[in-house]
Amino acid sequence: MRRGSIFVIIFILVAGGIVGASFFLRAQPPLEITVAVSPLASDWVRAAVDAFNATDPVVNATRRVRFSVETVDDLNVWLEDGRGWTQSSHPDAWIPAASFSVAFAREARMPLTIVEPALARTLLVWGGFSDRIEAVLGSETPLDWEAVAGAAARARLAFFHPARTAAGLAVLLSSAGEFYETTRPGDAELSSPDYRGWLRPVIEAVPNFNTLGTSVAETLAARGPSIGEIGLLPESDWLRNLRGQLVQAAGPLRLNYPAYSLVFEFPLARWSDPQEEDPDRRAGVEALGSWLLSPEQQAAAAQVFVSYVLTEPVQELIMSEGFRPANPDVELGFPFVLENGVDPTQPRTVLDVPAPEVIAAVQQSWAFVKKQADILLLIDISGSMQTDDKIGQAIAAAEAFLNAMESNNRIGLVVFNDGIETRVPLGNVETVYEQMRSHIRSLRANGGTELYAAIVNTVNELNTTDATDRIRAIVLLSDGADTGSRGYTLNDAINAIESTRDSLNPVIVIPVAYGRDADVNALNAIARASNTRVQSGDAQSILAVLEIISSYF
Repeated sequence: MRRGSIFVIIFILVAGGIVGASFFLRAQPPLEITVAVSPLASDWVRAAVDAFNATDPVVNATRRVRFSVETVDDLNVWLEDGRGWTQSSHPDAWIPAASFSVAFAREARMPLTIVEPALARTLLVWGGFSDRIEAVLGSETPLDWEAVAGAAARARLAFFHPARTAAGLAVLLSSAGEFYETTRPGDAELSSPDYRGWLRPVIEAVPNFNTLGTSVAETLAARGPSIGEIGLLPESDWLRNLRGQLVQAAGPLRLNYPAYSLVFEFPLARWSDPQEEDPDRRAGVEALGSWLLSPEQQAAAAQVFVSYVLTEPVQELIMSEGFRPANPDVELGFPFVLENGVDPTQPRTVLDVPAPEVIAAVQQSWAFVKKQADILLLIDISGSMQTDDKIGQAIAAAEAFLNAMESNNRIGLVVFNDGIETRVPLGNVETVYEQMRSHIRSLRANGGTELYAAIVNTVNELNTTDATDRIRAIVLLSDGADTGSRGYTLNDAINAIESTRDSLNPVIVIPVAYGRDADVNALNAIARASNTRVQSGDAQSILAVLEIISSYF
């Protein structure tokens, strides 16, 4: 046989092997890799992951991979109530808001390894409506921590919740840096009575963290200065939600950068337990990190998938979402321009990445400076609560909730069936504890359900309190099925809740639903009126429910 013929045969065999391997590879189901991401970066990460999936990525030359995204705030990862990650339940990769979150998770014995230290960046920035800033601070006063702390008594401030979000926790870190004029505040400084006394009026100037919702800038854009006049939020949130108001002629927003900036870097970390290490998963996560940092990769995707046209590189996409690119080769451009009130030269002085013990001290400080609460337990004792021992579950939950209450909160008990009765008027927990426990344990279910009338009545009762520096809340335990004859409707209940929205301390209602037959639609509508969520009241999840409820206060 001629040598040329041999070469042709070999070429055909090799090509056939390659084609066969390609068909075999594509016939195999892809390895599913889950990426958890901070809510601050969720939009651009989802868009980038979709683009990466479109390239049909292969790792280790033999394994197709596909990524999915789930949103989780950094602080939820640290919780010890079952919602944090465990050896048997965890994502493959994590993009938190800040690198200190990875360090804190490691302290909680989570085997996380940083793949890329930064995928994007954003800073905490002071901002507000210029006319309100002038009214609160004066026309010549700079917008900074010192001025805001001095004017806290006459201002409506807006932050993310410090006990539920990384962005809110960062506000406390920023305040400590400013108070001590240092890039490295320690746990001893954060525990100082002087610092906590200085910070408390600032926190009390936030009318209601829950009303601000999960996207503070979006809430400010929708409701304006009635919900908050001045805020300390991520730069990306200002740019994404309020960019139009940054440049408008009448009453524009004004931005100012703190003297000590905290930078969110959005690192990429992977779960790296040696006992369950999967080389394909590891390679997949590392490939994703390279993709997110590369400004050329989207063009490569367009070449592979003609139908999927991507005209901008990933880092340009990130920048269009209001984040500063992490890749130094990508030039900072729009919307980071002076016309938007943005200072492209920031940050100048950056807070050091806090150690886990500093984070722990920040969380302890929050317990000292946060607003205290006036809480009415509103319990359904109608006949329908007898089914499946719903009343027994509600009694157990109410007593557990009472036992978990901080002593400086105030609590009371209202029950309803055909009638509505205040069994224990609002009082300090220590004062009314025994009375509350006795009444809770003696509850019996019978009669109809005046749910909507009870909500209206209880909102009105809280409206009579004269304390403007306390959170006002109703924890509703019910199956949600109104059968009352007083003529009150769901809209009446919603209107009563919403009528308090513009007060310094609006009333929030947190419904806990009991039974498979619960009227979830009605309870969801009630929850939405005050930006809360319906919680399931089953006995198995009561500890998690208590943790969620307590986070509102």
